[in-house]
Amino acid sequence: MFHLSCTDVNSKVDRKMTAEELLQNNIDTLKSNAQKGDLIVRLNDDLISEQVKQLNETDKTYSHAGLIVERNGEKFVCHIMPDLDGADTIQLTPIDSFIDPTKNIKCALYRYSLMPIEKDSLQASLLQYKNDDVRFDKVYNLKSNNFLYCSEMIAKSLDKVTNGRIQIKDIKVPEKMKRMLIRYFRQYSNAKQMVEGSFITIDNLYLIPSCSLVTKFDLKIFPGNK
Repeated sequence: MFHLSCTDVNSKVDRKMTAEELLQNNIDTLKSNAQKGDLIVRLNDDLISEQVKQLNETDKTYSHAGLIVERNGEKFVCHIMPDLDGADTIQLTPIDSFIDPTKNIKCALYRYSLMPIEKDSLQASLLQYKNDDVRFDKVYNLKSNNFLYCSEMIAKSLDKVTNGRIQIKDIKVPEKMKRMLIRYFRQYSNAKQMVEGSFITIDNLYLIPSCSLVTKFDLKIFPGNK
């Protein structure tokens, strides 16, 4: 007769998850909870992202953002990034890849107060940008709709589908960041003029009353955190 002692059962029930198991559980939970129209943000593990997050007005945690869309029963992150190989277009990336722990440090999922019809319109607006072959806005000009950067794409889409009910404010570049940006835009003759314009930060996408946190967690497991 097979016998399983109470001690055996308790040892399995009480065993704490390893850091790797907890991380995978967090990722799986985020993927399960993600809904069409949700905002997903991340901090990439590179020097440029560390600089980009400093542009945030209040919460200097994240450097990139996208919105959840659904196609053929699958969830993707719709976003846009600069790419030297010509892939600077609207991308539909699997959630696993967007928050890949080998390339990112932190992530979070937020939810806008959108009606179902607004969620559908939001996705349609994003996919229309993709069909129109919109490219990444390397000069960060809010007046252009043919070229967009990630937070600009999200802000303009939300404003459009909610008829202005959800608006994301833009801000001026902080004085202490202008020198860094001028170096970043040094290939453009009007770099100094560019940093005098307005832009939309990552944190202002979610630090508004009509947006609430679903979940956030660290993606990178550092030594000593296991």
